[in-house]
Amino acid sequence: MNIVDIIILMVMSIGIVFGMYNGLILSALHAASFFLSWLTSLILYPKLTEIVLEKFPSLLNMITLYTEGSAQIPTIEEKIANIRTFTPEMLEKIVEKVQLPIPFNRIIIADFSQSLENVQTLGEYFDSTMAIAVINIFSFVILFLLAKVIFTVIISIGKTVANLPVLKKCDSLAGGAFGIVRGIFMVYLVFALVPILLVLAPIDLIKEFLDGSKLADFFLNTNIFTSFVKGWF
Repeated sequence: MNIVDIIILMVMSIGIVFGMYNGLILSALHAASFFLSWLTSLILYPKLTEIVLEKFPSLLNMITLYTEGSAQIPTIEEKIANIRTFTPEMLEKIVEKVQLPIPFNRIIIADFSQSLENVQTLGEYFDSTMAIAVINIFSFVILFLLAKVIFTVIISIGKTVANLPVLKKCDSLAGGAFGIVRGIFMVYLVFALVPILLVLAPIDLIKEFLDGSKLADFFLNTNIFTSFVKGWF
């Protein structure tokens, strides 16, 4: 266990404490609001990405410069090779060799059959696909946070309901159970940004902390945000 695990457990513990403090009803409402916020952002994030790219057409090129997807390709020959000379199996071998962080490895493989119209080389494909994936992740997270704020305001307005005498008997332990759901959502939210950090700032120390964590792999591999993010639509 390292500092990453400690932070994860602290966030989840804070969720439990808030859940026990708020009680069953409020904690259940907050847990439901996390799910509804996630569902809303899942449905709408492609549209937000589309709007952002229409308003800021240079954003994709700017992010491409920072992600440097093509720099991950091991050889110059492969980087400048015509993308149409590659089969899905050949691409999978290259992706496996460069060890891209989740979800970029999955997205590059999944988008291969539908993202070849505007690219000529394998390097261009890596660049554009990783850049659009970064924008999609940000769109997903931003929409989630906005939706959560709206639901939180709605819950706060109706908070007086939880003060009714009949509801005061609700078990705080049940509230704590819903609180842990809240904590898990928050950890997933933070880990949704970790792949972007690994691409934009590939610092060995960050990777060492993640590799030494017993819990980081779980939240990266099962992330409820990045697992549903796609590349080009």
